[in-house]
Amino acid sequence: MSWDSVTYVEIEVDEIIKETELAVLCVIDGEEVWLPRSQIDGGDDLDEGFSGTIQLADWLARERGL
Repeated sequence: MSWDSVTYVEIEVDEIIKETELAVLCVIDGEEVWLPRSQIDGGDDLDEGFSGTIQLADWLARERGL
């Protein structure tokens, strides 16, 4: 799979409650979910307290049931 061909879907995040260099812990529909920054379009720009829409790799959204 080429990284150039990644398809993204919009996911509504209630809040980012923790962040590390590689991932963010999000509350989505009342559930805590770790998401790797590498699979979020613009993931390096996300900080604790963020709420709103993110662009998440489609394969990961389907794998996590989002």
